[in-house]
Amino acid sequence: GSVLEPMTNKKCFGARFTAKDCVVLAAGVLATPQIMQRTGLKHKGIGANLRVHPSLYAMGTFNETVMPWTGATQGWHCTEFIKSGIKLESMWADAGVLSEKFPSNPEQFQRHIKDYSQAAAWAGWVSGDDSVGSVRAMPGGRADFVFHLGDGDIRRLQEANAKLAELFLAAGAKEVFTGINGAPEAIRSARDIKRIRTGTFSATDLPSGSNHVFGTSAMGGDRDKHVTDSLGAVYAAQDLFVCDTGLFPRTPGVNPQQTIMALAHRMGETLAARY
Repeated sequence: GSVLEPMTNKKCFGARFTAKDCVVLAAGVLATPQIMQRTGLKHKGIGANLRVHPSLYAMGTFNETVMPWTGATQGWHCTEFIKSGIKLESMWADAGVLSEKFPSNPEQFQRHIKDYSQAAAWAGWVSGDDSVGSVRAMPGGRADFVFHLGDGDIRRLQEANAKLAELFLAAGAKEVFTGINGAPEAIRSARDIKRIRTGTFSATDLPSGSNHVFGTSAMGGDRDKHVTDSLGAVYAAQDLFVCDTGLFPRTPGVNPQQTIMALAHRMGETLAARY
């Protein structure tokens, strides 16, 4: 392989890795399929089926000092709506995070940034059941990422924003900011919340990201559909295993860390016994 400069993708020097018995790829959902594609492995599932938990956050401002840059991030969770594909959680937030929710107009931004110490942020993520994308290695060390946010997840994001606005107003917030294009700049009433809940928005209207990614090396028993078997062994290669959340064939209903720890533990035992 080659080591590339991060900003220019210019080749610095070559690298050779020699494995005694087997190779475990754990480069993550976006990089693992690229490595397999660049080595010439052919399977329609490699890099396909990219799944995420589309996420969001809202900000509320209060009369009292909150200091959102202190305390534990995700210290509180609301799982009441998890069966509807929505989870809410508190969020530690520095100025960079909060500034994304302030209006972009300079005068408005100046007015709202004064309330930074009195602001609080809550995040939410939705199931991602109706959204899918792909990863494709490109020449020069670059990659092409495609992701389609489905209508069902757009509606879940709307509802999650509405629930966070309700939460903040019930807690005494003066204003709530969601950053949704076409929604009120600041949410102050149940009427404003209804506009979020019932409005028609496109994927680009809803500020969204994700920390949870899955699926580009999906495991399963169908060699034509899945990239690896149920133990992470790649069908298209010999003695090659994947061990990251790319193994997930779908998005789970929970944060994925404990599941991937369990898979890694099982794979460690399997490889120790096999090799």
